[in-house]
Amino acid sequence: MRYNEYVLTSLRTMWGCDRETIKTNFGEDYLNYFLNEVEKYINSGMINKTENKLTLSDKGKLYADKITTNLFLIDT
Repeated sequence: MRYNEYVLTSLRTMWGCDRETIKTNFGEDYLNYFLNEVEKYINSGMINKTENKLTLSDKGKLYADKITTNLFLIDT
């Protein structure tokens, strides 16, 4: 749940999601999941990637809800 909240709130800020923060606070499995899922949004120009930070592009902001929910990890 904390991971999902982090993705939801941080991706929408100018500071973005930090890969190191995900790894440190949630673990390697969460980071791998995030990186795998976010790749399609980077490739489509909806997410900007700089060093360890990922932020929504102007195009991505139009789809923020869809992008963030697709990056959520649902435990069953």
